[in-house]
Amino acid sequence: MEPHLQARMLFPSMPEEIFNLWFDDRINVNGWPPHGGLWRGALCRRPIGFWKELEWTKKTLHLQFNKFTQFSKTIITSLILAYFLGAPNSLSLDLGDASKHRLQDIRSCLEANGIFPNPIILLQEGDRFEIADGCHRLAVFSYLRHYTVPNHPLQEAQLAWVGAPPEMTDIAS
Repeated sequence: MEPHLQARMLFPSMPEEIFNLWFDDRINVNGWPPHGGLWRGALCRRPIGFWKELEWTKKTLHLQFNKFTQFSKTIITSLILAYFLGAPNSLSLDLGDASKHRLQDIRSCLEANGIFPNPIILLQEGDRFEIADGCHRLAVFSYLRHYTVPNHPLQEAQLAWVGAPPEMTDIAS
């Protein structure tokens, strides 16, 4: 059976848009079935069972840095330091020039339109979010918001897919 179809069968509650925006590329890069270090990182260090149980909601969120997990804040900060403030670090050494070009493209889009080119994908962790996909977009967003003169149409609210365990969606209801 084709790997993309296998993934859809394994994660039946994951919306098709999330597969299109994020997961299909991971399958193309990391292979299928999911195992090994590359998948561990792509799956935010969580087991397959965690992903099977998530309930997904597409929301417009007001993005505040303090609403992200410490791990996510570290990634955002590392990207800003390396690619915008000229302080290379272990993350930028691993990512190289490909990230520099991605960040430039995202910056152009945000400065022109004020919104992300695609929704980010987040995991709900209590009252915080961990970034499953969108670190580069959030780094540019944070940089423009906190380090530049706001002469662009940057919108505080951005589209996001949020995955939460069933017990968290029950509490939020």
